[in-house]
Amino acid sequence: MKKYFSPPEKPKPLLLTHGVVSNYILIAATLLLALIIALIYIFNNRSVDQKIFDLIAPDISETGIRFMQSVSELGNHLFLIPVSLLFILYCFIINKKWMCIRTAVVMLSSVLFLFTLKNLIQRDRPGSPFVEGITNFGFPSGHAFMSVTFYGLLIWYAATYIKNKRFQYLIILLLFFLILLIGYSRIYLRVHYTTDVIAGYCFSYLWLILYTRLIDKKEKAEKPI
Repeated sequence: MKKYFSPPEKPKPLLLTHGVVSNYILIAATLLLALIIALIYIFNNRSVDQKIFDLIAPDISETGIRFMQSVSELGNHLFLIPVSLLFILYCFIINKKWMCIRTAVVMLSSVLFLFTLKNLIQRDRPGSPFVEGITNFGFPSGHAFMSVTFYGLLIWYAATYIKNKRFQYLIILLLFFLILLIGYSRIYLRVHYTTDVIAGYCFSYLWLILYTRLIDKKEKAEKPI
């Protein structure tokens, strides 16, 4: 396993959360969020969301619905929270203090932030969903938000601790694809508008930058463990 994993003494920051690249993405995400909010709440325009529904409508099938429901569960907080707890336990066992702290802070703060956003904005979900039993608000998409939060954190770990570059890139691409697929599954199942999903990605990325930079500062202030 040493061939693939080699935790460096001083982990290099991931470009998506640190440096010039992240600043450009930060600006883009903020502008995109502003555009979505203006489109929905100022101009009351849902034409983009409807066009996306119309575009994917011919591809809707029972098999597709079952598959997308399975994919969607990978972004459900009821799945991600237990998985996060197991990951924290693993980090504790291997004596990685800051990995424990980072993961715990990420998941707890994300759930609280997401709950606050949904109840402040209170946007209704689309009609005629293919999934039953969903009663909370739709904006932003919780699955999109939590998938970036958790799987984005795994991308950070992969970029930081995996030594073999090909294996590293493979893991990062698979996780990135999974994040996109979870978001698409929510649109396919008609439980979220496209703008809900994009907003979930944007909000979560902004949160990702905030907590990684804050925790990195705390970590650097202490001696490596």
